[in-house]
Amino acid sequence: MTIAAIKLFLKDALEAQHSLLAIQTIFNCLAEKHLQLSPAAASLNAGNLIDATILSKIKIDIEAIKHGKPYQYVIGYTWFYNLKILVNEAVLIPRPETEELVDWIVKDLSDQVTTLDVLDIGTGSGCIALALKANLNANVSAVDISKTALKVAEQNAANNKLNIHFEQFDVLTYLPNNQGQQYDVIVSNPPYITLNEKPLMDKIVTQYEPDLALFVTNEQPLIFYEQVARFARQYLKPTGTLYFELNENYAEETKTLIEKFGFKDVIIKKDLQGKKRMLGARF
Repeated sequence: MTIAAIKLFLKDALEAQHSLLAIQTIFNCLAEKHLQLSPAAASLNAGNLIDATILSKIKIDIEAIKHGKPYQYVIGYTWFYNLKILVNEAVLIPRPETEELVDWIVKDLSDQVTTLDVLDIGTGSGCIALALKANLNANVSAVDISKTALKVAEQNAANNKLNIHFEQFDVLTYLPNNQGQQYDVIVSNPPYITLNEKPLMDKIVTQYEPDLALFVTNEQPLIFYEQVARFARQYLKPTGTLYFELNENYAEETKTLIEKFGFKDVIIKKDLQGKKRMLGARF
């Protein structure tokens, strides 16, 4: 089978579930993973035959995607803010709105002359921390409750040759003290989907992505925002900034909560879909 033929095979297998743009993206990823070809090279070499062993591996991946597994987990990586990020079922797949949050922070702070101290709470794959490290003059630390997630994040830092300090940490159970690093920026994309919202979600998310990183109880939908804000009150520098990714259904409630903790200039930003998905506040 040629490269062109496998592209048609992929289209036939996935067109009932995926857009043509998504299928092209998946093809590009498969070509890079199995054939070490860029999109341009795959197109130029469309008539080349694929080795039988490699072809078998490609078809196994296509079958997994056809049966609902996120292609990023099948491929083993995704791209985030121009960084190649390894992903598996221990971590969330980075989303475009999270890139928008990073872009907001980078644009806010890229003109800083002094080295910033940045903390990412609930880092998962490390995508936010890594993107900020790559694009700002900053010392970056990142924490997560999950040891398996931290292993993925550490591997991503190593692969991208970025120096991040990682640590296991549960923001829900931390005890305030007078010790510890002070930060210019604290950012968090915490669990924020209530269990009531779970039945409305795509099964490709609920079946494969980690519940620990997604869900909160219906009774305490803002528990992580409250705890991160409480933490930030103690560990942000006097001129520090707090950033969150939001559940659009609780955006205004989150803003009110953050203001109750004494934060000023609390701004909610909409993503490219017009949804209230980001918040920034100054100490």
